[in-house]
Amino acid sequence: MEWPLQLTVRVHDKIGKQMVSSLVLFVVLFATRKNNYTLGPFLTDEKGEVTITRKVIEKEIADTKKEFPMDYSDDLSECQFKILVTIESAESLAERWKKLKEYYPDRANKLRRLLDGGANYTTNRFQQEVDLKNIGDVIDVEMGEPKET
Repeated sequence: MEWPLQLTVRVHDKIGKQMVSSLVLFVVLFATRKNNYTLGPFLTDEKGEVTITRKVIEKEIADTKKEFPMDYSDDLSECQFKILVTIESAESLAERWKKLKEYYPDRANKLRRLLDGGANYTTNRFQQEVDLKNIGDVIDVEMGEPKET
């Protein structure tokens, strides 16, 4: 199967079905060999959406493979046709920032700017796996209500 030209993830809370804006999320691509790719951080817009183009995904994969050729080998076409959307708690975002700053300083700086800029976060870490074979134009992610920073 061919990957779509873009993936749009829309996040809403489980109780009131309200869209959640300014929420930090990551997207994991499942590799068939070696390590999976973690894309992001991304920030939901006022509609609770993040749109990631195939071009952005391919660039992040190429950059990761170039930096760590022994750890990553799949191209996008070789990845499984599913993703994992990850929404972190404040504690897990702080831990992720510490890990990112050592190996991925640009991503760590982006995450720090998002957090310092008033991004929302959840009280508990949340993940939802999505099979891309069965989706429409938008991937809906339902979660508990976020806690604002």
